Amino acid sequence: MSGHSKWSTIKRKKETTDQARATVFSKLSRVISIAITDGGGVADPAGNIKLKIAIERARSANMPKSNIDRAIEEAKGKKENLKEVVYEGFGPFGASLIIIVTTDNPNRAISTVKTTLEKSGGKLGSEHSAMYQFTKCAVVDLKKKVNENDVYAFADRAGGIDIESNEDSYYVYIPFEKMGYVSDYLNGLEYKSVDVFYLPKVHISLNSGESDKIDTIVEKLEELPEVDSVYTNHMLVYDK
Repeated sequence: MSGHSKWSTIKRKKETTDQARATVFSKLSRVISIAITDGGGVADPAGNIKLKIAIERARSANMPKSNIDRAIEEAKGKKENLKEVVYEGFGPFGASLIIIVTTDNPNRAISTVKTTLEKSGGKLGSEHSAMYQFTKCAVVDLKKKVNENDVYAFADRAGGIDIESNEDSYYVYIPFEKMGYVSDYLNGLEYKSVDVFYLPKVHISLNSGESDKIDTIVEKLEELPEVDSVYTNHMLVYDK
């Protein structure tokens, strides 16, 4: 019997080639730009929590400081039309999808997402059709060498929702509104990354063949230039 859990989604997001990494950096630059626009043009993370979160995400993805600084400078004074849009969809086998898009043209974006889903055996859902199955939160990736008691103490301080681990990391899921204050709760603990996560409330069990089909849909969506992230609730896999 084999299986994978929520951390497999995180792992998949991190395993990128150089070309894919450039795409990720481009998407993160747009996220930074939106954060500044939504923050009233404030380009100082100390006074713009959304920007602070965006920068933390960029650092977690190993985006060079020079790229981050350039993205901030380019966003200053701009009147961006970029918006973050959340689409909900479904794959086969009862899988639900949350698709985060950064776009200046929602009509174009929804058409592209819909077409990609339908070509891959999925379908676009209406607003609130899938979101109720997820909780928007933050996930903190702590190095496995951290003492387990310290991990639980951190989770307690940060209002932890869930904890998972594999051979490399502890994954602590905390309320989204506390994402910008992670360093205040860590007390010096070493961590690898902090990122936004849509945590499933309901998990579905699929065999590896079924799971591969969902993973293919997710990958095709994430290849779209305007798609930032995709989350699903097919977190447990069992092969008999």
